[in-house]
Amino acid sequence: MVIVVLGGTCSGKTEFALACEKYGFKKVITNTTRARRVDDNENSYHFLTKEEFLLKVDNGEMLEYAEYNGNLYGTSIDSVSDNCVVVLEPNGLRAFENRLGDKVYSIFLDVSDEERLRRGIARGDDPEVIKSRIEEEKELFTDKVKLSVDFLIRDLKREEIDIVIENNIDVLYTKLDS
Repeated sequence: MVIVVLGGTCSGKTEFALACEKYGFKKVITNTTRARRVDDNENSYHFLTKEEFLLKVDNGEMLEYAEYNGNLYGTSIDSVSDNCVVVLEPNGLRAFENRLGDKVYSIFLDVSDEERLRRGIARGDDPEVIKSRIEEEKELFTDKVKLSVDFLIRDLKREEIDIVIENNIDVLYTKLDS
């Protein structure tokens, strides 16, 4: 089973993926060309130059990749295994579904624009940049995308993540066994 977590900026995707590790899922470390943030650790991403990233693409090493906010993001084929969780955008989800079929279980974290702005400001992001991302993402995270996932979670708060996972772990483990 591969759990794919989707959601806009500051929706809690990374927090959710990290929480899944406590329940036996390995977080996939994806690749990016974006600059490292102050709060990034060595397991946030594999930080690559644009040239390194494109070489992986040319060598057929990427399961999926996309440009987002002017940076490249992608998942190496060799980083995906059984019982893992990965944060993607809708095109990445489609690539995973095309390659892995029923092994994919998708979760969308749908958080209000106001809450996402608040979270972005709290983590030290420029409010204008967050507002711009939120607007841009309206084209990416459409209602059609939200309705196409296996599990839609609205306005999830950090302190509720473990409760949501625990209350739905049977579904996840049932999918693991299939």
